[in-house]
Amino acid sequence: MGVKLNKPILIAGVGLSITVWLWSNLGNSVLAMGEWSVSGAIALGALLGLLQNKNKNQQKRPVVRVNVDSKTVDKAISQTQKMLISLTQEAPELTLNNLAEKLQQLPELLKRQNLTISLIGEQKVGKTALEKILVTQGNLGQVTWLENP
Repeated sequence: MGVKLNKPILIAGVGLSITVWLWSNLGNSVLAMGEWSVSGAIALGALLGLLQNKNKNQQKRPVVRVNVDSKTVDKAISQTQKMLISLTQEAPELTLNNLAEKLQQLPELLKRQNLTISLIGEQKVGKTALEKILVTQGNLGQVTWLENP
């Protein structure tokens, strides 16, 4: 296992080298412009660059929680059936038999008692922690966990 160097270290090193080079070559003429003008501009540019990189990495994903109960699902299924009926009346040339059959089978599919969950991913991304959280909540019913190597 080697030490992984990040790009901000490289950028800071290159920026420091350029600052030292500018200070040695332009040191006398800097006094004419003011002691802190060039150094301040370099420091301000480095600070802005680092802040932009931090903001790109810290984009937060919105957390969406939807509480769905059986009444909401039944209402959505009935609305879909109404839309399907109106669609078949408006466009009789469309063959929507397959969709109608799947819509009729949907309430039976939602009454399942068993749930099979498989968590896959790289090492150390939180698979075991997610499994523990789901088990401790205890409102999943009968759950079968599939382990993938």
